Amino acid sequence: MTPGGVSGNYLAIAQKDDGYCSLGTAYGFTGDFSFSLWLRTAPRYSPTESIILDRHSTDGSWNGYFLFVNTAWGYGSPNKVTFYYTNGTVISKTSINDGKWHQVGIVYHKNAGVELYVDGNLETKGPPPPIPMDTRANVNFVLGSMTWDKPHGNLGGDLDELLLFDQALGPADMAYLAANPQNPGSQEGGPAIPSGGQMKILMKDGRVISVPTADILRIEFGN
Repeated sequence: MTPGGVSGNYLAIAQKDDGYCSLGTAYGFTGDFSFSLWLRTAPRYSPTESIILDRHSTDGSWNGYFLFVNTAWGYGSPNKVTFYYTNGTVISKTSINDGKWHQVGIVYHKNAGVELYVDGNLETKGPPPPIPMDTRANVNFVLGSMTWDKPHGNLGGDLDELLLFDQALGPADMAYLAANPQNPGSQEGGPAIPSGGQMKILMKDGRVISVPTADILRIEFGN
């Protein structure tokens, strides 16, 4: 981790084969889901097939989803961010390869389609084909890489403030996340994040504590 992120440290990913971060197989959402992250690339960053986030089985093009910048395998657009899902794509209107931090958000409605946000603004929507994950593939959730025989890093950029939700966030939620990267769990001055559901805390001894997000005022770390 490197100091100087949007809030605290950030993950700097080098564009090399082992330049990636795997979060394991824990995030295999089966219904609606959302995620938000902050991305920074170099001005005029041009490498293709630069995967930002991936949970995709290579056993067929239908098995999963990935987020990338520029173009990849005939999809996407230079300087734009694209979300690929089940042979469908949504592409940002905003060009993000300017050396600045940009918030990117995806909201997946299992029965209503996909929404892509940049800097808290809804930019485009896509139709609702499902994402039939191949459970036999034991697919990992990876940052900075597509997984073939194994993850292979292919992004040169910085990532910060990755947040995952097992439900569909609303436009006000995404706007609040973009405006408050330093304290995304706070409800002061904005809506609850997310608007419903539970926050799960995994303890070292194996216990799982669930707290309704509607009961959380803010989350503080420190003494």
